[in-house]
This record gives sequence, C-alpha cells and structure tokens, in this order.
Amino acid sequence: MKTKALELIDFEKVDILLEGFYKTTGFVSAILDLEGNALTKSGWRQICTAYDLLHPESDKRRTLNDSEFSNQTTEEQKYHVYQYLNGLMDVSAPIVINGEHIANLVSGPFFLEKPDQRLFKKQAQVFGFNEKEYLTALNKVLVVSKEKVQTALDFLMNMTLLIGEMSLTKLQRVEKALRESEEMMRNSQSVAHICSYSTDLIENETAKSQWVCSPELYKIFGIDKTYPHTIAGWAGFIHPDYREEVIAYHESVIKEIV
Repeated sequence: MKTKALELIDFEKVDILLEGFYKTTGFVSAILDLEGNALTKSGWRQICTAYDLLHPESDKRRTLNDSEFSNQTTEEQKYHVYQYLNGLMDVSAPIVINGEHIANLVSGPFFLEKPDQRLFKKQAQVFGFNEKEYLTALNKVLVVSKEKVQTALDFLMNMTLLIGEMSLTKLQRVEKALRESEEMMRNSQSVAHICSYSTDLIENETAKSQWVCSPELYKIFGIDKTYPHTIAGWAGFIHPDYREEVIAYHESVIKEIV
C-alpha cells in the first residue's frame, strides 16, 4: 500500500520546491521512504555523496542511521531531529497521505556549532579518505543557529502538508474516475446482458480458488451473492459434457504461470 501511495506524489513539482528552498536557505532536502532510501533530493552535500556514501563501511554506517531515522519519525510527530554517528545532524517531518505515514521529508546535514575537525580527520583516516578534500567538503556543510533550524522545520512541516494534500487530491481524482469507469461498465453490461469475472487460481489447491464477478452475472445465472464463489460453484455453470475438460485447462494454466 505504501508503494502505491508514493506513486501519488508529484516528484517533479516537489523537486522544484525543494531546489528553490535549497538555493534560498542552503538547506539540503530529500524525501526518504520508510526504509531510508532517497526518492528525491536537492543540493546533496559533497560530504554525503562523495565520501560517506561512496565508502562501503561509511555507507553502511549512514544507511543504518537513515533507516533508524526514518523509523523514528512517526505520523504523530511533527518533526524529528537526529544526529548521525559521524556528527552531522538532520531534521525530518512525516509525509502522511490519507492517514497513512508513507515517507519522510528530510533536511540536512548541518551543524548547530562549528564541528571539531579532529573528529573528521580521524574519520578520514579510518575510511581512507583524502583528508584535505574531506575537510574541504566538511567546511561546506551549514553551521546554523537554532532559529534557522526552526525556520527549516516550519518549511518542512508546511511542505509535508502540501505534499499530503496534493497527493490526496490526486488519489480522490483517481478513485472518482475509477468509480465512474466501473459504473459505466456495469451499465454497459446491463444493457448488453453480458458479464465479466476473474478467478484467483491457487496452485495445487484449485478447490480453494475463488472468483469474483460483475453484478450482471448474478442476473444471467439467476443467483445472488450467497452462491459459492469457489471453483466447484463456478464449475456448476459449465455444461457437464465439458466441465472436466475446462477445469483441467485451468489447472494447466496455473502450472504454466508458476
């Protein structure tokens, strides 16, 4: 369900807004799914991409924390502040669509005070980074006040509300179109006196397979919703002379698919 809900987000429009926020404030932003995977991002810092995310051990360390970060941000929270094992900080706000927490909008990394370069020199040695280039990348990370972080949080929360509202509107349009399409199909089938059905065939357990149908099928066969929606019930519609052959065909189809 979460994967389908993510498809409702207009990432192209979100990218434009996040890029504008980055150019205006310097804050990097990204949308992470609940497993910590980046779905979209703007202005990602060199220290994250060029070093932390390229070194296998460092990548493992950051990925672990991205996942923890995503899991700690819940629908009930307005936002969550997290400090990574490498000293960098991020803030996150949950993205909720139709009452379901499906992702997080994250901004960072940043520091609230000037970082201790000795710590990062040590990290450069541990992971085999070029110390000079690593520290140059470090110096590009924002050092901001709590007030500026609060401004970023306000943006994040408003942005997540906007994403949720835009996605919900899209979901409602899709559901409305689906209802209208289904209604049109039902009316067409009623006029033409035809029906449609689908069967959920289970390998090696054909007897447990179930089927669903359009309302017109009930009228055609003179049954109602209480009629057994099993293969045995469905087989009852088939002429006895062909019943065994048709059931055998369905069983062969299952084996071919599997």
